[in-house]
Amino acid sequence: MKYIIVVGDGMADWGIEAFGGKTPLEYARTPYIDYLAARSELGMANMVPEELPPASDIGNMSILGADPIVYQCGRGAIEALANPAIVLRNNDSVYRCNFVCINDNNMVDYSGGGITSEQANILINDLNMYFKDSFTFYAGVDYRNLLIYPDGPLEGIITMPPHNISGKPIQEFLPTGPHAEKLIDIINRARQFLSSHTLVQEQSKKNTSFANALWLWGHGGRPHFPNFKEQFNLRGAVITAVDIVRGLAVGMGFDIIPVDGATGRVDTNYEGKAAAALKAQKEYDFIFIHVEATDESGHAGDAEEKVRGIENLDQRLIRPLIEGLGDTDFRFLFLPDHPTPCAIGKHTNELVPYLLFDSRSSGCIAERRYTEATGRASGVVFNKGHLLIRHLLEQE
Repeated sequence: MKYIIVVGDGMADWGIEAFGGKTPLEYARTPYIDYLAARSELGMANMVPEELPPASDIGNMSILGADPIVYQCGRGAIEALANPAIVLRNNDSVYRCNFVCINDNNMVDYSGGGITSEQANILINDLNMYFKDSFTFYAGVDYRNLLIYPDGPLEGIITMPPHNISGKPIQEFLPTGPHAEKLIDIINRARQFLSSHTLVQEQSKKNTSFANALWLWGHGGRPHFPNFKEQFNLRGAVITAVDIVRGLAVGMGFDIIPVDGATGRVDTNYEGKAAAALKAQKEYDFIFIHVEATDESGHAGDAEEKVRGIENLDQRLIRPLIEGLGDTDFRFLFLPDHPTPCAIGKHTNELVPYLLFDSRSSGCIAERRYTEATGRASGVVFNKGHLLIRHLLEQE
């Protein structure tokens, strides 16, 4: 038996007026997902406990079977696990470090106006030379980078994800708490340095939302996670383009399968992820495929792009994946980690719909679709989302 999970990050949403009150899942043309939905178990799952922030590290942690109440440790620290150049010590504080665009003290673009990994690497190297301090910046993917601060401020610090303050003045959202002034000083000095950097000045002439500042958030200490193989006696692999999921994979003992053209953006290589999964399933028992595109469009408030992302999942990833499995016995779970409603451009901690398909089952409920509404109508609810994987693996 093979087990496969596909996560459409942030895919769940609210009704949108331009779509006649339908959500992007309801509005999208998804004939293959609809085919599966008619033959699947549908339900709802709570991937983000009420007392925790609705973040992708929390949601994906739950999907992979780790209770976030026990293992939550900060997004930056998890992403650090994805970087082989970083060796975390017990007293290190790790911060997610976004390249952002701030104009007139407003958060114009939380993702640095499409800054590339190559451009970010140049700026990160120059920032390390500029600061020459005890802390170190590490380049990640595109706008997503890290700050490692030995013995740095951690306890009591409150930070805000930049994607939650798009279009808002930054002053009221700067870090607060004990020694927060250290972080604010880094943000202010980096902003001054970047505004005069040749690369930033050149790119800003072409793109007024290009990265001209840093934003620190998602802090935490060295993480510790349960090992997936030891928990479930299955060998697993992860396919993703984002470091938060790579970090979870490393921390939980998964192998990571690289895919050329997997970007963590709306232009990701859907077909490549499907092909990589089909190849990997010959060797692995469990495959986890993560797609960021639907979350990115939700943060941007672009409902039409979110619909395209869902339709791409349907035709370019799920269809070739399921058809390519042929006569293989498998169980397939499809869901988001949290909603990212286009109306507000940030995550919420509402329950998410899931679809669970078993290739051995023959039942069919005609014309049933996979949507938020059909998930709710099923009456099936996993209030502890981290237990859903046991249902998938038939290890309840």
